[in-house]
Amino acid sequence: MKEISDEIRLDDHTQTRNTMGKIAKSIQVISISIVMLIILGAISIIAFTAQTSLIIHRNVIEILYLVGATPNYIARQFQSHATSVGMQSFIINIVLGILLVASVKFLGDHILFLNQLMSLQIIIPSFVITSLIITFFISMSARMTVKMALRSGF
Repeated sequence: MKEISDEIRLDDHTQTRNTMGKIAKSIQVISISIVMLIILGAISIIAFTAQTSLIIHRNVIEILYLVGATPNYIARQFQSHATSVGMQSFIINIVLGILLVASVKFLGDHILFLNQLMSLQIIIPSFVITSLIITFFISMSARMTVKMALRSGF
Protein backbone atom coordinates (compact mmCIF):
# COMPACT_ATOMS: atom_id res chain seq x y z
CA MET A 1 0.00 0.00 0.00
CA LYS A 2 2.88 2.35 0.77
CA GLU A 3 4.21 1.74 -2.72
CA ILE A 4 1.02 3.17 -4.20
CA SER A 5 0.87 6.26 -1.99
CA ASP A 6 2.29 7.50 1.31
CA GLU A 7 -1.08 9.00 2.28
CA ILE A 8 -3.00 5.69 2.29
CA ARG A 9 -4.13 4.56 5.73
CA LEU A 10 -5.39 1.14 6.62
CA ASP A 11 -7.58 0.87 9.71
CA ASP A 12 -7.75 -2.41 11.54
CA HIS A 13 -10.60 -2.68 14.08
CA THR A 14 -9.47 -5.97 15.61
CA GLN A 15 -8.29 -4.35 18.83
CA THR A 16 -11.50 -2.32 19.16
CA ARG A 17 -13.63 -5.40 18.49
CA ASN A 18 -11.68 -7.40 21.08
CA THR A 19 -12.08 -4.61 23.64
CA MET A 20 -15.81 -4.42 22.98
CA GLY A 21 -16.07 -8.20 23.40
CA LYS A 22 -14.30 -7.96 26.77
CA ILE A 23 -16.63 -5.15 27.84
CA ALA A 24 -19.69 -7.18 26.83
CA LYS A 25 -18.47 -10.23 28.76
CA SER A 26 -17.73 -8.06 31.78
CA ILE A 27 -21.24 -6.62 31.68
CA GLN A 28 -22.69 -10.13 31.49
CA VAL A 29 -20.67 -11.29 34.50
CA ILE A 30 -21.65 -8.20 36.48
CA SER A 31 -25.32 -8.68 35.56
CA ILE A 32 -25.29 -12.35 36.56
CA SER A 33 -23.54 -11.43 39.81
CA ILE A 34 -26.20 -8.83 40.61
CA VAL A 35 -28.99 -11.32 39.92
CA MET A 36 -27.29 -13.91 42.14
CA LEU A 37 -26.92 -11.34 44.93
CA ILE A 38 -30.62 -10.51 44.64
CA ILE A 39 -31.53 -14.20 44.81
CA LEU A 40 -29.25 -14.75 47.83
CA GLY A 41 -30.75 -11.68 49.50
CA ALA A 42 -34.25 -13.01 48.86
CA ILE A 43 -33.30 -16.39 50.32
CA SER A 44 -31.89 -14.79 53.48
CA ILE A 45 -35.00 -12.65 53.85
CA ILE A 46 -37.08 -15.80 53.50
CA ALA A 47 -35.11 -17.57 56.21
CA PHE A 48 -35.45 -14.68 58.64
CA THR A 49 -39.16 -14.34 57.83
CA ALA A 50 -39.70 -18.03 58.53
CA GLN A 51 -37.83 -17.68 61.81
CA THR A 52 -39.94 -14.64 62.75
CA SER A 53 -43.08 -16.56 61.90
CA LEU A 54 -41.90 -19.33 64.19
CA ILE A 55 -41.41 -16.89 67.02
CA ILE A 56 -44.85 -15.38 66.45
CA HIS A 57 -46.55 -18.79 66.34
CA ARG A 58 -44.43 -20.32 69.07
CA ASN A 59 -47.36 -21.00 71.42
CA VAL A 60 -49.40 -22.71 68.71
CA ILE A 61 -46.42 -24.83 67.65
CA GLU A 62 -45.73 -25.85 71.25
CA ILE A 63 -49.37 -26.88 71.72
CA LEU A 64 -49.34 -28.84 68.46
CA TYR A 65 -46.11 -30.52 69.50
CA LEU A 66 -47.43 -31.35 72.98
CA VAL A 67 -50.69 -32.72 71.56
CA GLY A 68 -48.67 -35.13 69.45
CA ALA A 69 -48.09 -33.46 66.11
CA THR A 70 -44.83 -34.64 64.60
CA PRO A 71 -42.15 -32.16 63.60
CA ASN A 72 -42.67 -33.28 59.98
CA TYR A 73 -46.37 -32.38 60.15
CA ILE A 74 -45.66 -28.94 61.62
CA ALA A 75 -42.89 -28.33 59.08
CA ARG A 76 -45.16 -29.45 56.25
CA GLN A 77 -47.83 -26.94 57.35
CA PHE A 78 -45.31 -24.10 57.36
CA GLN A 79 -43.96 -25.28 54.02
CA SER A 80 -47.39 -25.37 52.38
CA HIS A 81 -48.15 -21.87 53.62
CA ALA A 82 -44.78 -20.59 52.41
CA THR A 83 -45.33 -22.26 49.03
CA SER A 84 -48.70 -20.56 48.59
CA VAL A 85 -47.11 -17.20 49.43
CA GLY A 86 -44.31 -18.00 46.97
CA MET A 87 -46.80 -18.81 44.21
CA GLN A 88 -48.57 -15.50 44.80
CA SER A 89 -45.25 -13.71 44.42
CA PHE A 90 -44.58 -15.82 41.30
CA ILE A 91 -47.75 -14.49 39.66
CA ILE A 92 -46.96 -10.91 40.69
CA ASN A 93 -43.41 -11.29 39.30
CA ILE A 94 -44.69 -12.48 35.92
CA VAL A 95 -47.18 -9.61 35.67
CA LEU A 96 -44.53 -7.06 36.63
CA GLY A 97 -42.09 -8.65 34.17
CA ILE A 98 -44.58 -8.35 31.32
CA LEU A 99 -45.25 -4.71 32.27
CA LEU A 100 -41.51 -4.04 32.33
CA VAL A 101 -40.97 -5.53 28.90
CA ALA A 102 -43.97 -3.68 27.48
CA SER A 103 -42.83 -0.34 28.92
CA VAL A 104 -39.27 -0.80 27.66
CA LYS A 105 -40.56 -1.72 24.20
CA PHE A 106 -42.85 1.33 24.24
CA LEU A 107 -40.50 3.88 25.78
CA GLY A 108 -37.09 2.54 24.79
CA ASP A 109 -37.54 2.03 21.05
CA HIS A 110 -34.77 4.47 20.19
CA ILE A 111 -32.14 2.92 22.50
CA LEU A 112 -29.51 0.92 20.64
CA PHE A 113 -30.01 -2.88 20.75
CA LEU A 114 -32.59 -2.63 23.56
CA ASN A 115 -35.33 -4.27 21.50
CA GLN A 116 -33.11 -7.27 20.78
CA LEU A 117 -32.10 -7.62 24.44
CA MET A 118 -35.64 -7.27 25.78
CA SER A 119 -37.28 -9.92 23.65
CA LEU A 120 -40.12 -11.90 25.20
CA GLN A 121 -38.40 -15.17 24.29
CA ILE A 122 -35.55 -14.30 26.68
CA ILE A 123 -37.10 -12.17 29.41
CA ILE A 124 -40.29 -14.08 30.29
CA PRO A 125 -38.54 -17.47 30.70
CA SER A 126 -35.95 -15.68 32.86
CA PHE A 127 -38.72 -14.30 35.08
CA VAL A 128 -40.41 -17.71 35.26
CA ILE A 129 -37.22 -19.60 36.10
CA THR A 130 -36.11 -17.04 38.70
CA SER A 131 -39.56 -16.99 40.30
CA LEU A 132 -39.70 -20.78 40.46
CA ILE A 133 -36.23 -20.94 42.02
CA ILE A 134 -37.19 -18.38 44.66
CA THR A 135 -40.50 -20.17 45.35
CA PHE A 136 -38.60 -23.44 45.79
CA PHE A 137 -36.19 -21.79 48.23
CA ILE A 138 -39.09 -20.19 50.11
CA SER A 139 -40.64 -23.62 50.55
CA MET A 140 -37.45 -25.41 51.54
CA SER A 141 -36.30 -22.60 53.83
CA ALA A 142 -39.57 -22.62 55.75
CA ARG A 143 -39.40 -26.39 56.21
CA MET A 144 -35.75 -26.44 57.30
CA THR A 145 -36.18 -23.47 59.64
CA VAL A 146 -39.12 -25.12 61.41
CA LYS A 147 -37.32 -28.46 61.71
CA MET A 148 -34.18 -26.83 63.11
CA ALA A 149 -36.22 -24.79 65.58
CA LEU A 150 -38.14 -27.84 66.77
CA ARG A 151 -34.90 -29.80 67.22
CA SER A 152 -33.29 -27.06 69.25
CA GLY A 153 -36.43 -26.45 71.32
CA PHE A 154 -36.87 -22.90 69.99
